[in-house]
Amino acid sequence: MNRFSASILLVFLMLNFGFAQQRISHEKKTYTNENGRFFINKELPVYIYLANSENAEGVIKIKSEVSAKYTNPLYFSNEGLNTIRTPWLTDPITKEYILPKRDLVFEVYADSKAPSTAITYQTKNFFSKGDTLFIGQSGVVYLNSTDEVSGVDGILFSIDGQVYTAYDKQALLSAEKLYELKYYGFDRVGNDENTKFRKLFPDFTAPKTDKLIAGDRFNDVLSPRASISLSATDAFSGVKGIYYQIDSGEVKSYKTPIMLDFMEEGEHTLNYYATDKVNNTESEQVYKFWLDKTPPIVLDEVEGDKYFVGGKAFSSGRTKLKLSAVDNKSGVREIKYKINNGELVKYEKPFYISSSAGNVTITFYAYDNVSNSTHMVIQSIRSTTSYVDVLGPELAYEYVGSTFKMRDTMYISPRTKIKLKGMDAESGLKNIDYSINTLAKIDYLQPFVVEKQGYTTIDYYGYDNVNNNTGGSFEFSVDATAPELNLSFSIKSFGNKIIENETLPVYPQHVQLWPAAFDAQTGVEQLWVSVNGAEFVPYIAQLKGFVTDKKYIIALKATDKLGNISVKEFSFYCEK
Repeated sequence: MNRFSASILLVFLMLNFGFAQQRISHEKKTYTNENGRFFINKELPVYIYLANSENAEGVIKIKSEVSAKYTNPLYFSNEGLNTIRTPWLTDPITKEYILPKRDLVFEVYADSKAPSTAITYQTKNFFSKGDTLFIGQSGVVYLNSTDEVSGVDGILFSIDGQVYTAYDKQALLSAEKLYELKYYGFDRVGNDENTKFRKLFPDFTAPKTDKLIAGDRFNDVLSPRASISLSATDAFSGVKGIYYQIDSGEVKSYKTPIMLDFMEEGEHTLNYYATDKVNNTESEQVYKFWLDKTPPIVLDEVEGDKYFVGGKAFSSGRTKLKLSAVDNKSGVREIKYKINNGELVKYEKPFYISSSAGNVTITFYAYDNVSNSTHMVIQSIRSTTSYVDVLGPELAYEYVGSTFKMRDTMYISPRTKIKLKGMDAESGLKNIDYSINTLAKIDYLQPFVVEKQGYTTIDYYGYDNVNNNTGGSFEFSVDATAPELNLSFSIKSFGNKIIENETLPVYPQHVQLWPAAFDAQTGVEQLWVSVNGAEFVPYIAQLKGFVTDKKYIIALKATDKLGNISVKEFSFYCEK
């Protein structure tokens, strides 16, 4: 039997869809292929005509005498091959039948069955969920139609109600949305199959994986009791799997929270990603963390009478025990202690051990920020004392000279000295250094000044004799600008006059003057006035009482809150 198949690639490109359309009507017909084989739709009537020439002259429709009821028209009953035959095969020259006797046979192929069209896939990047087919980025989808007799004449399809279109490798889908695809095939004699329907959803978006850390942690420092959970979401086809790798180990499929207690202390890297059900793969995410398995180191120090060193303690009612702890990574969270069988309390400052005679047992615990803990027990016995210094110096600073605080800003003058101070009660202060506005550090030797106008930050650091250090920072604004001075006249000048080769504005004798000062930073502290070289006096009221035909020189002097001084002279001439 003749078999015909058609396959058309679905590529992802958006079309503009029109309104819903009806199927195209397909006429039932006959078809002769390139080999001369004749096909007829099985539902069509058949009439047999005979002619005695190739040009169809003398055509006569023949009738059956014994089967008249079933002819004109007659219908073929077999699907596929049917025959019209007569005995016997006759030699066209001798007009005698050919031995052995055989029937003369005309073949006719009747076709009543429509093609069958199906969606097939080139790759595995697809996934069916319910009645929807999700297609991945690299997945290729085909429509494939087959017909058993006359062969497939074509495939028609419609997307989202678009007009039915002949299927000829048109691009169909590109946007991430739900498409409704209708399609059917038809053969060469007009048989068409029932419309098939499929929902298609191109999925190009990879999943997104989130991590959740449970248990003790401090920023990206994790305890061995912590665990890391991974969860992924996918907007369309759904999550297929989550995969992770720790450091350079093997890539594993994520099933349950990742436990950390089996890992060595130190820095680790977790790489993780997810894939969806059409094999979109998320870009690998990276999380770096430090696994902290080491508890703090606790240092005990006796204050006052000798009491404790190297696990041995002394009894004294006046002795205090000072506890401190250091941690290699996450930092110390707290220290707790108890005396003998007393209550466990949080350590905040040195405490009296006991005033009663006998052995004293002190139990203390130090916890870091991921809950690793140290447990130590000491008992009081007579012994010598060693000293452990784990604290940096105490630091302070002081302004020597003019200062002025306004709101939350401290203002100083370029003449104000800055004094840094430090004290270390244990091993003693070694040195202090500082930096101005994050510039290079400078060894502090004596009080210094900052002359540059503007906002300034001082970072300073103190070091003791075992190189413990403490840092501090403070800020201020340097005001190096003196007030601006101005003199206002109560009347407009008459004009100018040259006096002793100097051009001066001329005012009447009843003119009045108002000196003024303005300071943009800290404000004006005091304004003084001098007339014609006299001593400066504080400005109280406007200047007046001038005499005619006389030159005047008005000198103004002002200071701001930090002692910055400005002086300016104004000259004019008085006439009637």
